[in-house]
Amino acid sequence: MAGKIYEMAVDAGYMPEETAKSFMERYQGMFVSMPPETVLRKVLIDSGLVSMQLMLVARAKGYDTLPMGGFDQVTFVEAFDIPERYSPVMLIAIGKAAKPGHPTVRLPIEDVAFFNEMPKA
Repeated sequence: MAGKIYEMAVDAGYMPEETAKSFMERYQGMFVSMPPETVLRKVLIDSGLVSMQLMLVARAKGYDTLPMGGFDQVTFVEAFDIPERYSPVMLIAIGKAAKPGHPTVRLPIEDVAFFNEMPKA
C-alpha cells in the first residue's frame, strides 16, 4: 500500500513527487532484500502501534476495547479465508461494556523505562 500512501501524500501537497518516488524505490529495495522474519518483526511493531492507536481512538469515542493476542492464528486464517499476504497479529473487541472491567496493576515506570544509561540487571 506504500504506493497509494505516497500518491496520497503527493496529491495532498505534503511531499514532492520526486521524493515519493525516491522513498518507494528505497523501501521496495530494502524490503525485497530482507529475510521474511525481519519483515514480520517490522510488521509486528507497526501492528502493535496501530492496535494501540485504534484502542485509544475507540476509548475517546466512548467505547471499550479488549486486545486478544492469544488466539489460534491458523484456525483464524482458515475460518476467515485470510490471504497469505496478511499475518494476523491481534484481535480487538470494540463495543460497550456490559459491566465495568476489573482493576489491574502495572509495573512502575522505573521498571520498564530508563534514561541515559542501561540498567545493570
